[in-house]
Amino acid sequence: MKKIYLILITLLFATFMQAQTTLISPTGDGGFENGATQILNGWTAVNSVQSFFVGTSTVTAPSAGTNLGYTSTTSGSWTPGTGASVAHIYRDINIPPGETNLTITLKYKTLAIDATFDFLKVHLVPTTTTPVAGIQLATGQIGANTDGTTVYATYTFSIAGVASGSQRLVISYRQDGVTPYGAAAIDEITVTSKAPSIISSNTKGGLWSSPATWVGGVVPNNDDVVIADGAIVTIDQVISIRDLTVGQGTTGILQWNATTNALTVSRNILINAGANLNMFTAAATPASVTLNAGGDFTNNGTVHAGVSFINFNGNNNSVLGGNGSFVGGIINQLFYQNLGNNTINTTQNLITRSFAHGAGSLNTNGKLSIDNTAQIFGLPFNQKVYEVAVTAMGSGYLSTNPPIVTIAAPTGTGVVALATANIDDATGTLRSITITNAGDGY
Repeated sequence: MKKIYLILITLLFATFMQAQTTLISPTGDGGFENGATQILNGWTAVNSVQSFFVGTSTVTAPSAGTNLGYTSTTSGSWTPGTGASVAHIYRDINIPPGETNLTITLKYKTLAIDATFDFLKVHLVPTTTTPVAGIQLATGQIGANTDGTTVYATYTFSIAGVASGSQRLVISYRQDGVTPYGAAAIDEITVTSKAPSIISSNTKGGLWSSPATWVGGVVPNNDDVVIADGAIVTIDQVISIRDLTVGQGTTGILQWNATTNALTVSRNILINAGANLNMFTAAATPASVTLNAGGDFTNNGTVHAGVSFINFNGNNNSVLGGNGSFVGGIINQLFYQNLGNNTINTTQNLITRSFAHGAGSLNTNGKLSIDNTAQIFGLPFNQKVYEVAVTAMGSGYLSTNPPIVTIAAPTGTGVVALATANIDDATGTLRSITITNAGDGY
């Protein structure tokens, strides 16, 4: 029986180990430890005023091992040169099927700090894209430009939804040719791929960024996330994940700290019965936070969105539904910026103060109204409506028989003025109606 347990444990451990694939190792090609040239480590250099070399610690000390990659005007020295330069080093990697999450880490430092104009960039591009000396790549950048540092710092770049097969990883160093002149040193490059995981919080919760908050000690990154019953998880960083489930049927709270970090969910959001999504910062006067939703948003619990922004911006159809409660019936800002066929079918009628709709379709089912006098947290939002524009109304209108629009001004305040309707006489299509100087109280 002990042998069976041992086999099961071994299989589980092996499964865990196989969940992540190392595509570039920091102790091999990623640390330039397989030889003293780029080619011996599988890299190709594209050189400008500065060139990418591989060297030993006699140039500048590596962060680990014997060799490092560095830019210089001369092999064997760490000399920045005085002209504008964009040098690249690249190699192709093969991403296994289904391992759509890619993480790249590297150690990096510079000879001088001029982070605004001299920086390192990481790109993932098709293998048909070949970097050109002196020219920055225009597509495929992962993460932001690096900060300047004269001591090794660790930088992590992540991307989700990566296509399987061969892709080209490009690391570029750019300097503007104006003093202070810099030169880059890179080492311990690690590239791993993995399939998205289901990561659950523990039952107590904590800060999102803390490994202790999550079962298994791994902070979610482009994974499917579950906030467990009883947990209060506080968002304290910018977040990108696939699916989000808050609560498992009784409790669970997802909230923000004092910082307005955006939460991006590329697929579906589910707030279960008894759970809360508190979309406001921890302050006496709550500030707005942004939730980007790529798929459906199902609220069967309680959502506080009276000061915040829900933005449907995915590539698929999206449904805003559920039998739960948006406190006050309010979503402060509601945008549909996708191209899908969208639907609102909540059991509750909803009010928004700011609304935008893109090129897709939206069926509100009569559930949505726009009313800038909505209030939440005791804060009135009474503002003057200056202009309302309604576009693409349809065909069959002529300027000789324009539509009639009537708006009643509030008692004792406001002036209503209607601009001329924009009608295409060739087709009889009503292009737009613009109402200006509508007055207070709308």
